[in-house]
Amino acid sequence: MEARTPGLELLDRILPKSIHSLGTKAEKLYRRHFVLCRWQSLVGEMIAQNVQAVGIEGKTLWLYAENPSWRNEIQMRQLEILQLVNNCAGERLVREIRFGKRQQKFLKN
Repeated sequence: MEARTPGLELLDRILPKSIHSLGTKAEKLYRRHFVLCRWQSLVGEMIAQNVQAVGIEGKTLWLYAENPSWRNEIQMRQLEILQLVNNCAGERLVREIRFGKRQQKFLKN
């Protein structure tokens, strides 16, 4: 391991501490965005190309899929996807998956 300058920390350690210091509301919002930004790495390229993660409202992950067969695929894999999302968030962030409109707004906490 390479020698480090004393007093300096890696960004991946500083960022969570900084967000935590802003309070639970900011921390929850950060985790929601963190999960949504990692949608493709969570579900894979094929699903991510056909199913968009639109937002998280309450304990619901909202998705959009134009093709009904992809909505069906997600429903069959719902438990697996919920586990992937919650593991990524480091907490039980979502409990259910629903489908909505592509331009749906999620401003509530």
